[in-house]
Amino acid sequence: MNLKKLTKQLLIVVSVVLVMTSCSNKNREIMIAGSGWNKIVRYDLDDQRIVWSHQLERGQECNEVSLTPNGDVLYSYRRGAKIVGKDHRTLWNYDAPDGTELQSASITIDGNILLGQCGSPAEIFEYDRAGHLLKKITFDTGVKNPHGQLRRVRKTERGTYLVPIFGRGEVWELNDSGDVLKKVKVGGVPFSAIEMAEDHWMVSCGDGHYLLEINPLTNEVIRKIERDDIHNIPLRFVAESVRLSSGNTLICNWGGHERGKKRVSSLMEITPEKEVVWSIELSDSLGMVSSVFPVWDEDCMR
Repeated sequence: MNLKKLTKQLLIVVSVVLVMTSCSNKNREIMIAGSGWNKIVRYDLDDQRIVWSHQLERGQECNEVSLTPNGDVLYSYRRGAKIVGKDHRTLWNYDAPDGTELQSASITIDGNILLGQCGSPAEIFEYDRAGHLLKKITFDTGVKNPHGQLRRVRKTERGTYLVPIFGRGEVWELNDSGDVLKKVKVGGVPFSAIEMAEDHWMVSCGDGHYLLEINPLTNEVIRKIERDDIHNIPLRFVAESVRLSSGNTLICNWGGHERGKKRVSSLMEITPEKEVVWSIELSDSLGMVSSVFPVWDEDCMR
């Protein structure tokens, strides 16, 4: 065989081995935070250790945390939203006006900053990566108490917005003028809604103690995981849920409304057959979890 050709083939083999080794050695890390917990944490699931943590100020309530495209941390803290660097320096901040709550802060598929604010009226803000306001959408939830209005807001690939209306047991789809395109009754206290496909939403239903997959066009229930469906882990308040690229699901099992009951896992990964792959329990270093960002899985749906 030609030496030049053999060398080239050997280089290809070595490259493939190196890539495979690199992938197998890539630890699974998650960003987690939760209402009632005074930290945001980056946690290594494989080594079972905290690799980074950010202390929240007294009285702050974090119900959502995300990584920006360049690796900084975006989070909501009830009275506003922040982006901080790994050195904890504040890179961007939004202060929510008095009488409102900022419960949702995420990154859109375009890399923009998306905020959801409870108030009269409720508002959705979209900022570019430099922090300049691109869009403001106002709408009336019909819920007077700001704390009972909404949590996670998500932008779909079509440019519409999914808004779980906390106090109405509904998920609304809005256009960028604030018009309601759909109202889907899901029951419970909906915390987050993900569009898996145009005819398939996954909705975390909070104190309803279930995770629902539903066709928003027909209201047909595709799948429902109820309180006692997962072995040895009863569902408490079902907060953020994420569909991993493997087909498994992460469920934030927030326990703040059931204090005094037996402690159960506050975050878990389950298979489509509802088998637990791993779970995290409350400890001295890990608090209640209502938001999770799987750092290792760039193709997840959240």
